[in-house]
Amino acid sequence: MAITLRFPGDRLAHFHVSYATATVNRYSIIGTEGEFHVEPCFVFGPGVAISYTSTINKKTENHKGQVVDHFGGQTDYFSKCIIDGTDPEPDGEEGLRDVRVILAVKRALETGQPQKLAPLESRRHMTEDQKRNFSLASPPKNEINAKPPIKP
Repeated sequence: MAITLRFPGDRLAHFHVSYATATVNRYSIIGTEGEFHVEPCFVFGPGVAISYTSTINKKTENHKGQVVDHFGGQTDYFSKCIIDGTDPEPDGEEGLRDVRVILAVKRALETGQPQKLAPLESRRHMTEDQKRNFSLASPPKNEINAKPPIKP
C-alpha cells in the first residue's frame, strides 16, 4: 500500500507499507536543503541504536545514537505519571490524532477519493525532564524450557 499525505506549504509525506516484503527498518526525510536517512529507525533488541546520515547543503555527516533501553524508560516514565497523577506525553488525545489519520486513510482506500482533514491546534511536545537513561538489562543466563526466538 502506498499513501501520500499532503500538508500546508506544499509538503508531502509518502508511506509504503507491506507485510509481504522484506523487513525494512529505515526512513528518509528529503527537503529543499538536504536529507536525512535513518537506519535502523525502530530500536528493538539489545545493542541496537538509532543511526542516521544527514546531508545538508552538500555536507554529509554520520550520526549514531546511544544504545538505550526504550522499554525500561517508557515503563519508568508512565509509572511516575501514575504515581504523581500527571498526564503523560503522549496521552490519549495524541492517540486519537493518530486514529483520525488512520481512519481517513481507510476511507480513501474504500472510496478511492482523497480525504481532507481540518487542521488541529499544535500540542505540547516531549520535554527534557521526560527523558530516561537506563543501562541495558542483561539477558537471563539460564532459560528453562524456552525455545530460541524465530528469526524472520
